[in-house]
Amino acid sequence: MTSERVQVTDRFSFLPEGIRDHIQSFLPMEDVVKTSILSRQWRHICYSLSDLKFSLEEFKNTEGKRRNAVDFKNFVDRLLISHDTSDIRSFKLIISESLDGRDAVLDNIQIYAWVLFALKHNVRELKLFFDSEVLPLCIFTCHTLTVLHLQWVNLHFPSMVFFPSLKTLELSHVYLYGENLTKNLFLSFPVLECLILECCEWFNFNTSTSSPPDLKVLKLREIDLEGSNSSNIHISSPNLEEMRYIAPNPPNVSSETLSSLVRVDFMLIEKPSVPGNIVTKTLMGLCNVVKLSLCANSFEVLGEDPNLAACLPTSCRSLRHLCLRMGPFKDSVKVLILLLRSYPRLETLDISFQEFQMDYKLESILVSSKQSGELFNAYILKHLTRNLLKHLKAVKIKRFRVADEDEYHIVRYILENADFLKKMSILYHPSVEEDVKFRMLVTESLLTFKKVSPDAVIVFS
Repeated sequence: MTSERVQVTDRFSFLPEGIRDHIQSFLPMEDVVKTSILSRQWRHICYSLSDLKFSLEEFKNTEGKRRNAVDFKNFVDRLLISHDTSDIRSFKLIISESLDGRDAVLDNIQIYAWVLFALKHNVRELKLFFDSEVLPLCIFTCHTLTVLHLQWVNLHFPSMVFFPSLKTLELSHVYLYGENLTKNLFLSFPVLECLILECCEWFNFNTSTSSPPDLKVLKLREIDLEGSNSSNIHISSPNLEEMRYIAPNPPNVSSETLSSLVRVDFMLIEKPSVPGNIVTKTLMGLCNVVKLSLCANSFEVLGEDPNLAACLPTSCRSLRHLCLRMGPFKDSVKVLILLLRSYPRLETLDISFQEFQMDYKLESILVSSKQSGELFNAYILKHLTRNLLKHLKAVKIKRFRVADEDEYHIVRYILENADFLKKMSILYHPSVEEDVKFRMLVTESLLTFKKVSPDAVIVFS
């Protein structure tokens, strides 16, 4: 029995460093420090920690109550002072409170020293969430960084910026100042693969900016505030595979980049003032896209293009998954039919109906409007000369309300033409969920539709 206990103890004490570090990565920093008492071999564990994460908001005492900034400052200082010369894999610092104020315990100088410590220890992943304008200048030429995530930081770029190893850059609510830059900013990231810009504001960027050459993932969400100079990034990355774009206006994307994209989420937060055909041109360039999401505004812009039927690709066979947010405008059905014509090998279709101004009426689901049905069928006869839904297997309809009969006819058309449909999920609008009688009538009416696929199942929720 004694030998067995010794064996168990030895297994714990002499865990491989990689396994030990992995276990500790799930613990708050205060608990990581406490593990030094678990074994004699772990007594000096804090001297060589490779993953350091400090959050003022999550800093708590033994009773689970949040501790003050003084205790937090002392804790971080003691841990960093005791650290040896070994490299740091990741360093994360989160301070939600503003550092402004005469009596602030944590000031910019303190933060500067902590960040500089991480940089001098060859940090690879650096995540800084705090409101500050003071960062060590050497951060802009750090050769070890592979991941950099900044939030709320004000970045004043120096004339020399170069990140030779950086593969992921994420900036969230960051003010970027480029008055000192003498060249294209993104040329300073030669191996960057993932770029995430979330609600950032750009100032004094006089040069044209383009994307890093090896970029594979771009997620860009822009805000357009009065008095600020929006980024207006020209996206030109021949290896880009995924793009998520949320902004007031359509992006400026090179044709080479469009042809390389595989996954695209395209959301305009308002109807753009630029010509409507820019959205059409974007779709025309997506010749290898597999998954595509379009918002209601871009959907409506497509409907305003008088040459839409002639400009959209007639057979983009790469697309498998299509997600649409449809608003209540007169040509919504026409746009939907033209998109279905463009993507004949579609396998999944998600449609989310946006809010309608009108109130639904019970009779709208009980009696099909002859005029609405004839118009819908006329669109189909004009633009769909053959069945193009033969690969469609799964459909999800969200916020189904039947506020007008387009929703009704879309569901009917899919059920009557998708030969190999397996499942159609219909999620009701909250207003329909509250009306049990109306919901039952809607369900009964939809179940009367002819289903061309014998395996098709309709699921309501």
